[in-house]
Amino acid sequence: MKDLISRFRANIITNGTRAFEEEKWDEISIGSLRFQVLGPCHRCQMICIDQKTGQRNQDIFQKLSESRERKVNFGVYLMHTSLDLSSPTFLSVGTRVLPVLKETMERYDSPDSQKPQDVIS
Repeated sequence: MKDLISRFRANIITNGTRAFEEEKWDEISIGSLRFQVLGPCHRCQMICIDQKTGQRNQDIFQKLSESRERKVNFGVYLMHTSLDLSSPTFLSVGTRVLPVLKETMERYDSPDSQKPQDVIS
């Protein structure tokens, strides 16, 4: 898992979600911070490079492409939208993540019977 996290160079990683679930989100709240989802993150060949050794492995890009019907998207772009300057403006591990789905525009309850989603990295 740490190798994958290193390859994809994510800024925010959550647990308690299904694979590619973030593509259904319209916005998320992390603690007191709000973010608008701008769209999918289109991955380049950099995910093929082992960040420790510099060696290239095309298999990762190929497998992602095959599993996603030739779309090489992984993750989403977020834009910070909070205007409340009185609240803390930092993220921390363990903070609850509350997504809002595009279709319903309602807060999403985790599929794992109310198991909260948390920032893990």
